[in-house]
Amino acid sequence: MKEAFAVIIAFAGSFFTNYSTYLQKKAVDTLPRMEIRTSWQVVRRFVTNIPWISAMAMDGFGTALYLVALIFLPVSIVEPYY
Repeated sequence: MKEAFAVIIAFAGSFFTNYSTYLQKKAVDTLPRMEIRTSWQVVRRFVTNIPWISAMAMDGFGTALYLVALIFLPVSIVEPYY
């Protein structure tokens, strides 16, 4: 039973991590282009961009689910799902 639970958690972690990458790529189009010299306006635009921040949070959540799956199963079983 715990193996099935861990596999489901690994699938969910994989989904959240991969979907967050897609959302980050969509959100980065609304951000300014990076230049050699970083200005505070660019930093402020990254920090206040809600779609990009939520995608980063989703990535963290997916990674946390992956770590939870590793508690129950060895990495050789969990890694193919991630």
